[in-house]
Amino acid sequence: MADLPLTGVRELPVDLAALVAPHLVDGVAVVPIVPDSELSTYLRDLGEPCVGALIDLGVLDGRRLCSMVLRPDGAEPFDELELDFLRGLAEDARDIARGVLAREQDKRISQALQAGMRNELQQVEGITAQAVYSSATEAAFVGGDFYDLIRLPDHRACVIMGDVSGKGVEAASVSAAVKTALGAYAWEGLAPARMVRSLNEFLLGFSRIETFATLFVGIVDLSAGTLRYCSAGHPPALLIHDGADEISILDVQSGVVGAFHDMTYVDGKVSLAPGDVLLLYTDGTTEARDPSGAFFGEEGLRDMVMRESDSTKPFDGFVDRLLATLEAFTGQNLDDDVAMLALRIDETGLKLGTNSSDER
Repeated sequence: MADLPLTGVRELPVDLAALVAPHLVDGVAVVPIVPDSELSTYLRDLGEPCVGALIDLGVLDGRRLCSMVLRPDGAEPFDELELDFLRGLAEDARDIARGVLAREQDKRISQALQAGMRNELQQVEGITAQAVYSSATEAAFVGGDFYDLIRLPDHRACVIMGDVSGKGVEAASVSAAVKTALGAYAWEGLAPARMVRSLNEFLLGFSRIETFATLFVGIVDLSAGTLRYCSAGHPPALLIHDGADEISILDVQSGVVGAFHDMTYVDGKVSLAPGDVLLLYTDGTTEARDPSGAFFGEEGLRDMVMRESDSTKPFDGFVDRLLATLEAFTGQNLDDDVAMLALRIDETGLKLGTNSSDER
């Protein structure tokens, strides 16, 4: 390599487009720098005559990227075999750069979409809610976990937890569509199973990619003191009764969403009392592993929930404590994204209304 004062980015005083045009192949160009050529003259004027090649990768991320491979003056110019080798390297470098840029753009779009998937929960009178989300790695693509709490008329609320298969833009875009559709269905007054059934047909017609979602959709009716829910392939929600030594598992299950037509979805229904806590979570919670490879599991989750819902501990920070325990179990090395959402029925929550609205 010639010892030239060319460190850093330089602007070439040449018509680059005209220079590389005769040498363009598949978007890249390798221009020989031979004695007495325009580029050779420019380099000689910098104080070091040389030969070599100019490599043009084209425009990437709004900038034209070029580099030069140089030999000292007196050396043989690159022959055709060497120029072909440089073209191969240039194409590989261009493809790698495009892939990196595409992944970065993919991640930015995903993060923008997902910012709305786990936004601040709506305030619902009579319900105290908190949620937490943790990515498997800080650098990971955004996954398909999402949740929401929607305030509805007549002292009702819709609670949603979902997990769309896949990562990146595809998962984020499907998550956005699912969340938007469920919000609309909830405002129509549909029962959870009806909402999920409509969503299944919507997804099968909407998405061109092979994806599916697991969902928990619940309607909390504070006037009636009930939770009606549909769990579509999702890990079973837990209902922690205030002052009780046991946890109710909401085990009425249906199939996943977005996989097949004519799926059957059914509702479950439970009664609510003041102080009860509903916990929703994604499968990254129970499928977390410790350093030896052992799963945290459903039993580990129930034991953790019982400890952290002890009457001596405040509800404030409940899901944060659950996540901290889970991360300690894994040695701060989660294998999958984790989302948790907890709702507590306040003491005054079930006294807000006297008439329950029928769901269609």
